[in-house]
Amino acid sequence: DKKMAASKLQFFTDISHELRTPLTLISAPLEKVLAEEKISEDVRKQLEVVNTNTNRMLRMMNQILDFRKLQSNKMRLNVQRTQLGEFITSCTSNFLKLAENRNICFSVDDKTDGATFWFDRDKLDTVMFNLLSNAFKFTESGKSVSVSLYIKEGNGVIEVRDEGCGMPKDKLSTIFERYITLKDYSLTKQSGTGIGLSLVKEIVELHKAEISMDSVE
Repeated sequence: DKKMAASKLQFFTDISHELRTPLTLISAPLEKVLAEEKISEDVRKQLEVVNTNTNRMLRMMNQILDFRKLQSNKMRLNVQRTQLGEFITSCTSNFLKLAENRNICFSVDDKTDGATFWFDRDKLDTVMFNLLSNAFKFTESGKSVSVSLYIKEGNGVIEVRDEGCGMPKDKLSTIFERYITLKDYSLTKQSGTGIGLSLVKEIVELHKAEISMDSVE
């Protein structure tokens, strides 16, 4: 119910505030060492793994705080005209190493021909991070994840496809609801906060855009 949902969100928010400070204090010196210090290649690789996962945790904390802002109508967009293809390609680069490590075929097909659109870069980055995180989470080794960018009727379109476990048609309408995860449908043992896709939907709608999903088990 609403009271339980509010309690969950308050708990997540409090924890996020507590964790963000020490994570930031880990991230800053770590990035400085990677940028300036002469270290062996083996040590560098190990520290890059630490850095990647520290940043991942920071993103999780920030998206919970963003979710809180959305619920209290305090989130504001900072839009600027940006090349969609170039920006999304940059966002997807963060997943290249993950694809290599997981032996997943990852591709980006940009057919926008340099077209520009107005959007909040940080917020769209959050959208892409969530969509791709979900795609990789449920895709097994040897299969594929892809991103396609194109123009349709003057609008920019972003498609994320994966070969994961999928879900039944009758469950699609609930996937963007708060606190829903694929574990709730008994489709996987993996779980999460159940906030990511709900946050994605609300950010997209804040941009006066649309998001939809199609899938089969």
